[in-house]
Amino acid sequence: MLSKYKEIIAIPSEFEVQKIFGNISIKVENGIKYTLYRDYLILLTGVSKIATTYNLTKFLLSGNNINKIYLIGIAGAYEHSNLNISDIVSVRKDYLIDEATIFQTDDLEINLTTMYEKGINIIHDNCAEFKVIDNMKVVNSNTVSLIQTDENICNAYRDKYGASIENMEGTAFRYVTSQFNIDTYQIRSISNFCGTKFNSSWDIKGACEKLKYFIDSVVDDNI
Repeated sequence: MLSKYKEIIAIPSEFEVQKIFGNISIKVENGIKYTLYRDYLILLTGVSKIATTYNLTKFLLSGNNINKIYLIGIAGAYEHSNLNISDIVSVRKDYLIDEATIFQTDDLEINLTTMYEKGINIIHDNCAEFKVIDNMKVVNSNTVSLIQTDENICNAYRDKYGASIENMEGTAFRYVTSQFNIDTYQIRSISNFCGTKFNSSWDIKGACEKLKYFIDSVVDDNI
């Protein structure tokens, strides 16, 4: 049944799926979690680089002939990114930021050296590139494993590659789809700010309402 779809939407978590679509049932086929919304297959990849790599690879090796995927989910925005809560953005470049060594100097500056700078090229140029949606705000992102509330480290993450937001799946997702030559988009809605505002800035409902609007309007024009 899953093999009939050529263009799909991927969302990391069941939590996001429920917030976007309401009380919608999650189905499982051959260990792959998904749901259906109108004529769309919604694939659940799991949160984090590890879960995304495993579940997306399993799906793409299961006899599918996918040619376009939208990765959609919530994300945190860095301070001074000129973004607001519930803004929705199209990611152009996503960087591996915390495969790195981080240390604080005596004058409290943060030095961040990525594995790429040490000669370990995990992905090409330490960066995953996505197609972008016309007429949307386009940003760069960092993919993180560790959620930081330390303002100095968040600023170091932001400044390393000029990222505006961070997420937990992007580079891994694009690494996998690049192996299958699939056109890939990453759309994120801002649910919170990174750093010291992390615990007080959340608006998941507003962010997910924007993602629902995106699926019902922009995706309709592209799929």
